[in-house]
Amino acid sequence: MDSLKNEESRYRNLEYHLEHLTSLVGEQDSFEFHFPMITQNQWDSLDNQNIKCLNNLLQTNPIPTEKEYGEELAAVPFSILSHCVDAQLLQNYLPKIKELCMNGESKWIYYATLMDKLDMIKNEPQEFGYQYERIKGTNSYKKYKHIGLSEMNKNREKYGLEILNNKELNEIKSFIFTHLKN
Repeated sequence: MDSLKNEESRYRNLEYHLEHLTSLVGEQDSFEFHFPMITQNQWDSLDNQNIKCLNNLLQTNPIPTEKEYGEELAAVPFSILSHCVDAQLLQNYLPKIKELCMNGESKWIYYATLMDKLDMIKNEPQEFGYQYERIKGTNSYKKYKHIGLSEMNKNREKYGLEILNNKELNEIKSFIFTHLKN
């Protein structure tokens, strides 16, 4: 799980964490670390490799729980699956994740986020409001289409998740990935 965690986070946030492992002083305190630049297709390929490795691992092992592996490693399968675009694979894991949640061994936000991801793959409105879509021509993202604030909040409340307000619903997020080639 440790290796998969590092692979999954390499281009998402590992650069930031590596930069902050240093302890330079004064004017020298400007260390920057960057992975080589990659294209979006290369990044998608890395995500697919991680999904394949995770799927192979979970064929012979149970989904890690916080009790057994701790919060950080138990989140790895969720993080990897959240980048999956294979509806069948998500449909396979969602009942297992739901069961873990019902037994108090996983977080409901994982289940809700993956349900929204599945809705997005199927081009259906999301039910919980955790997925974003890129605004064409920008590095900004808006909430993916949804069933409406009131219905999403009913679904969130059912699973003890944080309630959304109008401001959050209409929030635009910007992400700048310094490693992506145009």
